[in-house]
Amino acid sequence: MTLYNVFKTLHVISVLTWVGGGVLMQALAARARRAGPDRLFSFAQEAAWAGNKYFMPAAVATLLFGLATAFAKPYKWGFHPLWIKLGLLGFLITAVNGAGVLGRMAKKMAALAEEKGASDPAVLDQARKLLNAMRIDLVVILLVVVDMVFKPA
Repeated sequence: MTLYNVFKTLHVISVLTWVGGGVLMQALAARARRAGPDRLFSFAQEAAWAGNKYFMPAAVATLLFGLATAFAKPYKWGFHPLWIKLGLLGFLITAVNGAGVLGRMAKKMAALAEEKGASDPAVLDQARKLLNAMRIDLVVILLVVVDMVFKPA
């Protein structure tokens, strides 16, 4: 087994962790929406926690193992192929969305809940916005997976 195979395997495992978690979060979000306001707010809090403690480490591992794979023998692709550039662009988009948008929305939701209570319409609206932004993030990640599978020239 080559170092390339080790890095590629770890890259795929970290992608599965990241993407699988995102798909599961969307399924749980749908359940929380149907369950009512208290459950929706509680789920949005859990999703915000997962962003820092689960998704960020999985995303960083995906990036690091992907870079290691790109520069490992025997291929040593580097940053030249379009599919690698697109993958890095997708990662950048999700990183900015995660740190800038999702993080800010989660903090705003928590502050509103502290001030007005978890069942307040403004809090629930912010929770819905947070979950929708998470959905957009998942779509970007899935597009990167498609890019990596088909490897456009």
